[in-house]
Amino acid sequence: MPLIVSEIAITEASSADFANVLKADSELAKALASAAEQGEGRLFQGIFNARPVSLARVIAAGDGWKLSQIVVHPATRGRGVGKEMLRQTGNLLAPSPLDSGPTWRKPS
Repeated sequence: MPLIVSEIAITEASSADFANVLKADSELAKALASAAEQGEGRLFQGIFNARPVSLARVIAAGDGWKLSQIVVHPATRGRGVGKEMLRQTGNLLAPSPLDSGPTWRKPS
């Protein structure tokens, strides 16, 4: 099965949902809890075989987004999960090529 990346809300519940991924990185767990309280940034999850295996948080930086934290479950490290997580997260953050042109308007 491929890694499936999607955006999720930053909430305190999401920290609890990802306790298994975060147990190897207590500092990231604290940073996510703090971000949840402040509603800061956007959070992306990586799911493999119906289980969360990675998280990435991005924060606003100028006109775009900057990676703030990323964590991959220890059992899946060294298998390209982090690289794929970043690739898919970047795709989700990038504007669609169909939306990059001028606004279409009805003829008058």
